[in-house]
Amino acid sequence: MQVHRELDELPSFRRPVLTIGSFDGVHLGHQDLLGQIRQRAEDLEGESVLVTFDPHPRHVLQQSGAPLRLLTTTAEKCERIAAQGIDHVVIVPFDHAFARQTAETYLNDFLFGRFQPHTVVIGYDHRYGLGRKGDISLLRQVAAQRQIEVAEIAARDVERLAVSSTRIRTAVADGRMQEAATLLGSAYPLSGHVVRGEAIGRTIGFPTANLDLAAPHKLLPADGVYAVHAHRNYLGKRGQTSELVQGMLYIGERPSLAGKRPRSIEVNLLDFDADLYGEMLRVEVIARVRDDQAFDSLEALRTQIARDRDTTLRLLAQTVKS
Repeated sequence: MQVHRELDELPSFRRPVLTIGSFDGVHLGHQDLLGQIRQRAEDLEGESVLVTFDPHPRHVLQQSGAPLRLLTTTAEKCERIAAQGIDHVVIVPFDHAFARQTAETYLNDFLFGRFQPHTVVIGYDHRYGLGRKGDISLLRQVAAQRQIEVAEIAARDVERLAVSSTRIRTAVADGRMQEAATLLGSAYPLSGHVVRGEAIGRTIGFPTANLDLAAPHKLLPADGVYAVHAHRNYLGKRGQTSELVQGMLYIGERPSLAGKRPRSIEVNLLDFDADLYGEMLRVEVIARVRDDQAFDSLEALRTQIARDRDTTLRLLAQTVKS
């Protein structure tokens, strides 16, 4: 799959079948839709093209309320889209200038002018242009003038996609990771670089890798301890290498330690000891081990983490068997 970030440097797509949207999470509903788009493109001997935005339009246009927390970063989203066999992803920089285009300009200069699609696959409720005045009726009208086909995603399917996204966000926020994985089609991902922390875990026999997600809008699971698989990406003798390691993930404010601390994301990699600073870790959150809690002493914390390790190994073993 090719990823394109420069609109002025787009290639000439071959009979493109195009869809556009946020596709946050690329969950099972999205995957079904992408499968249909891929099949349409194959039937035409064309190419499948997915257009998405960075940043998310709601992060630019929303004037009040809590910002939308995202299931996937742009990099995670592209990785999941690639797994669906899509040929091209175009990441459009979204800003106020883009949002101020009239609906007609959006269609003529952007959607049709830049991509020259053979077919556009879009939801019945897709809105675009200044004031979100553009709708599928206008899309069909302008597309017909250019002999471009429009395939409408039925209302029930669009509603199913919205419900799935909401359910996944709720499940992740509550720490119900197995439910989230069922709807996503795979475990919930977190990705970040390993940065230096206070090294307290090392003093009690459970060293942790502190993760900097560098993604302020990424939705984090509820505070607590989780069983995870960690993919360690590092530069080895043969170039970029990936290694899968079992681990325990902690998310929280470390209430057992004195003083107020910022929320921390730490991974203890089981049966593994290496200098990871600066490396990238991709974590798949498999199952919740327990809630976050305060302990009277570091020794009590160490005893509980030892129990957490046993629980983590059991949960990960069950995942492999299933």
